[in-house]
Amino acid sequence: MKRRVRPLALLALIATGCGVPSLLDKIDAESEKSVDIVCSCSNVFPDRAMCEGMFNSFLSFFDRDCLENALEIDKDGSKTTLKCFLDRAREYNDCLEDRLDCNDAQSVSDCQQNFDDCPELPPAVDEKASACAATTD
Repeated sequence: MKRRVRPLALLALIATGCGVPSLLDKIDAESEKSVDIVCSCSNVFPDRAMCEGMFNSFLSFFDRDCLENALEIDKDGSKTTLKCFLDRAREYNDCLEDRLDCNDAQSVSDCQQNFDDCPELPPAVDEKASACAATTD
């Protein structure tokens, strides 16, 4: 009996860590990491608030609850896209850590987040997610 419990518990733990909200949290954490890396160059960005405004998460442009609901329409298709976004965000941070030179403001341009090769969200999800864009009225 004990042998079954451990694999089942592990499977449950793994499954909960790969859900849509978890992937959004991970993408957001990578975005925060990007901001921290870039904005640590105080000689390039002496005003941290200004820097954070320039390098904020693309998720900040969406109402989070609305976005989660939209992505739940097709969980598998959404997860595929989100996992790709997460991989690209991690690659971007790796590039920043390797190439960012706080004495060269242009060095940040060597690293680009490229989501073009990621699969598009399923059409129904994309339509619903588009309506989740946060307004700044």
